[in-house]
Amino acid sequence: MDRERSESHPRRSLIWLNLLWAMPLSLACSYPMVFLSGLEWCGIYGCLVARNEIHRDPLLSTVFAIVAGAISALPLILIPWTRNQRRRSVIAASYGLLYVVILMAIQLLDPSYGGGLSANIANTILTF
Repeated sequence: MDRERSESHPRRSLIWLNLLWAMPLSLACSYPMVFLSGLEWCGIYGCLVARNEIHRDPLLSTVFAIVAGAISALPLILIPWTRNQRRRSVIAASYGLLYVVILMAIQLLDPSYGGGLSANIANTILTF
């Protein structure tokens, strides 16, 4: 039955290939929010300097991280790579949450974080 379905809708069976270009694009579009999150968390000169001199509000950094996670998860929910809308929603929410958790963990654990190299590492990890 599944074979008949995929043969009758050949475009439907290959629509998941759109994720190959949409996911890297969404990660690139989320990078400004990742940068702003790191900038708000640690300032321009990095966490080693900013934590001693300036006390920043971590709430705004968290909001930027959540927006970055939502932007990065958009293709998973918008592209109909599976017929089950609920499955797409759950996977997109899980992916977005994982993105935010990894981003915030890097900001908390890496004392040299300033929105630069560590953000690139997070994006690299999440593209695989």
